[in-house]
Amino acid sequence: MLPEAIREELLNWINRLKAFHQQELQRGKGNATLPYAMARKYPNLSKSLQWQYVFPAGKLVWDEEAKLWRRHHILMTRFNELSAQRDGSHKLKKPVSCHVLRHSFATHLLEQGCDIRTVQQLMGHKHVETTMIYTHVLKKPGLGVKSPLDNQRHENDG
Repeated sequence: MLPEAIREELLNWINRLKAFHQQELQRGKGNATLPYAMARKYPNLSKSLQWQYVFPAGKLVWDEEAKLWRRHHILMTRFNELSAQRDGSHKLKKPVSCHVLRHSFATHLLEQGCDIRTVQQLMGHKHVETTMIYTHVLKKPGLGVKSPLDNQRHENDG
């Protein structure tokens, strides 16, 4: 699920990545890293646009077996470094990581009244009990759900 608020910016980023990928291909590069079996079965797949990373690493890595340069995705350590740099300017109270962002995403959905099964599906959890972990931080009892009677009273007031 991507927010509409970043849609245009993300599309612009992807268009820049497409142009970058074309330049890489012209230079004889442009190979993404692939799972081992995929790379062997489909040797040209790593050059295809759909296998390029949305957030590619800045450096290429040498694939000794294939004898070519490949680009991997940005590493978690680099993501954490970038978010730590932002911490100073935004005065965040705790470190930011992909795990924290994921946890915040689920928690905010529940705070907004999203049902637990939908959150389970979005998070990719096999069991709803795993998703229930996110309910412990909610400040609203009952996940912020209102009684249907409250809604009827508001309808009758108008």
